[in-house]
Amino acid sequence: MPSGEKDTLPRLDSKAKDRQGRDASPAMLDAPGPAGINKACLEESMLHARETCKAMNSKTTNSLIDVVAFDADDTLWHNEPLFTETKSKFERLLANYHSREWIAQKLDETEMRNVAHFGYGIKGFTLSMIETAIELTEGRISASEIGEIMGFAREMMKRPVELLDGVREVVVRMSESYELMIVTKGDLFDQESKIARSGLGDYFSRIEIVSEKTRRTYETIMSRHRVHPSRFLMVGNSIKSDILPVIAAGGRAVYVPYPTTWIHEMTEDYDPEHTRFDQVEHISLLPDLLNEWTTAFR
Repeated sequence: MPSGEKDTLPRLDSKAKDRQGRDASPAMLDAPGPAGINKACLEESMLHARETCKAMNSKTTNSLIDVVAFDADDTLWHNEPLFTETKSKFERLLANYHSREWIAQKLDETEMRNVAHFGYGIKGFTLSMIETAIELTEGRISASEIGEIMGFAREMMKRPVELLDGVREVVVRMSESYELMIVTKGDLFDQESKIARSGLGDYFSRIEIVSEKTRRTYETIMSRHRVHPSRFLMVGNSIKSDILPVIAAGGRAVYVPYPTTWIHEMTEDYDPEHTRFDQVEHISLLPDLLNEWTTAFR
């Protein structure tokens, strides 16, 4: 992300919207019918919020942590291999024009440049492939080849969600003791679809789909959900997005490495000697780590 945009507040998935995406006004909250939320629905929502609060308090009374937030892609389910596979198809498609190495390099550059415009996810990736193809072929790419690129995207969207080993067991176990949240960035439709298809959605009481993960993003999330930073834990595979900004916001973080990392998520902009966060080599080790924290707390 360009340095000039670091302090821009990312888009957060808001539930207080009508069907056209407008902010819900007080008049709409009173209005009956599908376009608004009537008083009975509002009262029911408030009751649900109070019950959720009670449940959270009962879960976390003897713990250092109130909310455990998980990244989604390459933390809960595999994601990067799908993009790697599609990049290989793209390189083969343009092999008559340039070497695969040059094609891969130019696609990475285009993706990095376009993140600020199109965001993360399959749709932005597809636009970057098309732009790269036009550039590398000097406009000679055919309509049928563009159609093949679109086909790559459709295949990606239809691919079943594959959970990482041990994820389901860890999420189920931790949902019994902690309030769970997903904090993921990417295309809203794509991420919502993956959460639904993962079969894990019911274990998470809060889901935040954001355009970028910065210190301000996490501060906004903690404030919105009334979680003190010291009692917020983020678990993820990206030091750049899941670890450093959370620590900067006063929260806790656990790094769970994934075998491959997208170039945009790589960073060396921190001092390992003075940046304090925990690391587990496999997500199945996370509950034991938190149990150690709780034991020490008591």
